[in-house]
Amino acid sequence: MERISVLLDTNILIDFESPNEVLSSLCAGVLRKAASLVSFYYHPLQVKELERNKDTDSREKTIARVGKFNVLSDPPLASDAQIEAKGWSNRKSNDRIDNQLLWCIEESVVSFFVTQDKALRAKARSSGLSERVFSLSQFDEWLDSFFDEPIDSAAIRNCKCYQIDVSDTFFDSLREAYGQSEFDKWWRKCKALQRDCWAIIDSHNNLSGLCVYKEERNEAINRDGFVPEGKVLKLCTFKISSNALGSKQGERLLLAAFDYAKRNGYNFLYLHVDERKHVHLVDLITQFGFERMGNHSTSKQDAVYGKYIVPPTGEESLGKAEYLLRYYPSFMADSTVNKFAIPIQKVFHERLFPDSSDFKNSLLGDDPDMYTSESNAIRKAYICRKRCKTIEPGDLLLFYRSGDRKSIDVLGGVVAVYRLSDTDEIYNLVKRRTVYSKEEIESMRSSSATGELLVIVFDYLGAVAPPFTLKELREAGTAHPQSLQPMNEKLFKAVVARLES
Repeated sequence: MERISVLLDTNILIDFESPNEVLSSLCAGVLRKAASLVSFYYHPLQVKELERNKDTDSREKTIARVGKFNVLSDPPLASDAQIEAKGWSNRKSNDRIDNQLLWCIEESVVSFFVTQDKALRAKARSSGLSERVFSLSQFDEWLDSFFDEPIDSAAIRNCKCYQIDVSDTFFDSLREAYGQSEFDKWWRKCKALQRDCWAIIDSHNNLSGLCVYKEERNEAINRDGFVPEGKVLKLCTFKISSNALGSKQGERLLLAAFDYAKRNGYNFLYLHVDERKHVHLVDLITQFGFERMGNHSTSKQDAVYGKYIVPPTGEESLGKAEYLLRYYPSFMADSTVNKFAIPIQKVFHERLFPDSSDFKNSLLGDDPDMYTSESNAIRKAYICRKRCKTIEPGDLLLFYRSGDRKSIDVLGGVVAVYRLSDTDEIYNLVKRRTVYSKEEIESMRSSSATGELLVIVFDYLGAVAPPFTLKELREAGTAHPQSLQPMNEKLFKAVVARLES
């Protein structure tokens, strides 16, 4: 396999050569894992940025360290008009350099960009580039997928806290963080109050993931006294075993929370996070619209992250892509949103959509070993040969299961769209989010008239129940979809009226 090209943000470049106490362990681990796979690059403009350092000795040492990596040779530069079209702030010198780094992703100069800058990653999300822009911890997890088989589980149990074995080693980190006596006191309270939780139990009967939750109303959630509008769901504990990183179990657990909130009329979800210790959790929740909302009222180390799943009163109007991110699992469906039908074969449908699968109701449907990472993921990927210029982030997808069911039964929201012709690049972009192997991707690419494939990254939005059948499609004057195709507004409304709520 050809080496994967990765552009590094300036601070990470420096830290790789001179580790600081915040990133040192991650940087060392990433360098070891990446040695045989990745070529790291820097942008010529980053050197110009470093040259502004007035400390001559520090400047020369830093530039020398950065020079040990590969420089991008004459990379394309975005014009002011192109940056304005993207909606990127371009006023400060740092903004101008950041924009050119992101432009290297937009133009596929490199495969991925790694940055610790949260604002820069937010800018990437708003531009449909989120699947190619990683934090260091996300990149570390992505590298793991080349070496380790993840623990996979889509089987979540809804149970009471008193049904959980608190002696499981899963709780050791919580005991260490809060102290044995405080943890025991808190857990006794959870049991006595009949608190509910979602649990993931692995094939060895060990706890792999846990979310304890409760309802709140009219309560301040942070030190500033902010009270969210409407019904509030607090995720009191949200934890995935370190052994399960890469399996997308965190997304699976988060989907359980979103689904419960949607079904039960909650407006707002939030949780507390120790940002220093739980960088993976911060990366996970911000992908799906959680925002930092100040600090915990009593804990010095915990920040508050929350999100509305329905717009609060007086909220500003948003474009379809930003709306999907901010209010997921809610979505826009007005005339600005394109709607498409997509055919999907049974074997792929079973793996991508476990909640709508035949297997879920089978004898082994609760066996965690029978599920894969693409089953667990909220964010999935679909690949086809279709040349479609109109599909955009924020658009909606209705999946038609061909073969046995012959019906539309799943809705998805488009997060990003790529048109790519390199098999390795496609596979590295979507692995663990798609059903396709590298060999299948290559076969599709080689049989494409242009040698290019359409890669659609989308978020699972829910099941259509009962499914909209082929008979109903025909009665509406529409044939079954044989490839990605637009769906008329009237038919779309009839199908989505059945979306489970």
